Formats: sequence, structure tokens, C-alpha cells
Amino acid sequence: MIDEETLSQMERLERGTRPLIVCDVDEVILHFVEPFGAFLDHKGWTFTPRSYRLTGNIHARDGGAAATQEQVWALLGDFFAAQHEWQTPIADAREELHALGDQFDIVLLTAMPHAYRDTRKRFMAGLGLDQPLLTVESDKGPAVARLAHARPFVAFIDDLAPNHHSVFEHHPETHLHQFMAFRGFDGELPAAPAHARYHEEWPAMAAAIRSGLG
Repeated sequence: MIDEETLSQMERLERGTRPLIVCDVDEVILHFVEPFGAFLDHKGWTFTPRSYRLTGNIHARDGGAAATQEQVWALLGDFFAAQHEWQTPIADAREELHALGDQFDIVLLTAMPHAYRDTRKRFMAGLGLDQPLLTVESDKGPAVARLAHARPFVAFIDDLAPNHHSVFEHHPETHLHQFMAFRGFDGELPAAPAHARYHEEWPAMAAAIRSGLG
């Protein structure tokens, strides 16, 4: 299900017929884990990347108590409000996205509270990233399936396995590409669907997406 705000954003998009890339932002275009960790330290918290979840891995620096889910959401909101002070582009992301734009339409699909969409749009425009930006507060699969309508080819780039499973469930024809810039988590990256391709560098991922066009 697509929430009403995301649906409204999608309805304002210009309809296209070219091949489409739907691309995540955090840990794909912008560094997130390391700057968020630095932000938490600034706020008196400590983040230990033991798993691919924030809740349970953030602790108060003075007493060691774990942040509650409500505190985690509040900290994320404060971070997104000040993202331009902390986040930086991932190597080659801007250059490869601009080059891919010669062949593909590109839509950025970022999971974050809608309230911070305008802040992120201004920040990314200042970085030279002016592709259409949609925010979601729910599963990404339904949104990608709607964006894929009448497109001859769709590629999806995201760091998190649950988002790939959601897209596979709602639009199995999508070409899945998993990328996460941060590699300091304990344990292996959770498994995406078997046919998803994992990449460690943007140039190789861009080449793989082009090759999928046949």
C-alpha cells in the first residue's frame, strides 16, 4: 500500500517511457551510517553497528541505557533536519547517476519522514543531484510497481534486503542491485532475493545496469 503523501508526490511526476532506475539515497548516494554515528556522539549517544538495525544498537554514553524506539525516531528526525551538516556523497555516485541519465529516467526513492523531503531536496540539489525525489514511510515495493507502469525496463538500487524483497514481491520483473557503502557492520549483509546483484563500487554497478538493457 502506498501512503497518500507518497502517492501525491508520484502523481506530480512527469510520466515517461524510457527505461527507469529507482534509486535509494542513504548508503547508496549519501553516506549515512558514519555521519549518523558522529551525530549521535555529538548528542551524547553511542552507536555500535552490531546488526542492521538502529534500535537496540544506540546507547546513552553516560549511563549505557539503550535508546527506545521513540528516542531513535526523534534522533533520526533531528539528524535529517541537519543532514546537510553531516552527510556527504558516496564516491562516484553523482558522476555515474549523471551518466546513466543519458539512457534512463531516474527517480530517487528514500525512506524517511515526509516532513524532511524539502530539506533533502534542497541539500541534494546543492550537490548537483536534481533527479525527482520521493519519500516513503512504508514498504518500497508498491511504489516501485506503480513507477514501473509502462516502462520497458526497471532497475532498483537499495542497500537493504527487505526493500529488495518488497520490490520483488510487487514487481518481480525489476532488476535488483544491492549496494551499501558502509561495510563495518558485524556479520554478513542480510540476503536479498537470489537474483539480486551485489556491488561494492558505483562504476561496476552502473555497467551492470546498462548491460541489463540487452
